[in-house]
Amino acid sequence: MSLKSYIKRDDGAVFDVVSLGPIGVLPDSQRQGIGGKMIARSKEIARQLGYRAILLCGDPDYYTRQGFAAAQVYDIRNSENMYADALHVCELYEDALLGVSGRYYEDEIYDVDVAKAKQFDKLFPPKGIVKGTPTQNKYEKMVRRVKVPC
Repeated sequence: MSLKSYIKRDDGAVFDVVSLGPIGVLPDSQRQGIGGKMIARSKEIARQLGYRAILLCGDPDYYTRQGFAAAQVYDIRNSENMYADALHVCELYEDALLGVSGRYYEDEIYDVDVAKAKQFDKLFPPKGIVKGTPTQNKYEKMVRRVKVPC
């Protein structure tokens, strides 16, 4: 999924960017380059549409291999004005983010009403909740490392 989002500089200037994700590849099809191809195509389309950068939240080990860097390198924080390990940026052309530090705001579609989501889930057969997977544990560690800028 790709959505128009923006970075709001501390002086109020706004710069359009693209939010990417979630990206999903069926387990049996993983490790074949499919996710990387989807990301590359997303970059190509966003660049053609004139966007400066793509931002996403995800696993640093994976997304740095796809050309993304920690948003903190660009002094880009989340909407709560904090640096997050999972927040990554990919400039779509050289110096695309020069002077564009600030807060990143995702499209409002990501604002999920938890109560409504739980009601919706009741329409389907119940599933057990899986906890403690390596991916969940890694995510929990990243969440604990969120930090306030100096």
